[in-house]
Amino acid sequence: MWMQFAKAWAGLVDIAKISAKETGFITAASSCVGLVAIQVVRSAEAIPVALTRRSGKAAALRQADAAHVIATEEQDVEEES
Repeated sequence: MWMQFAKAWAGLVDIAKISAKETGFITAASSCVGLVAIQVVRSAEAIPVALTRRSGKAAALRQADAAHVIATEEQDVEEES
């Protein structure tokens, strides 16, 4: 678990400098790193938007604390943003 956290933290906090009220779009959100990234975005008081291919994973991603879920094969990401 620490490696997934390190990857998510490094990308979102160290490199991207995500901060409160910003929106973090998380690709492959149902992956182990994606699920941790949702929590990292929340910890920065930002808004986690989970991207997944199909809507079948939407409920689980919302349960993981994603603010919004976009199913990229079923919805237009630009339009939903």
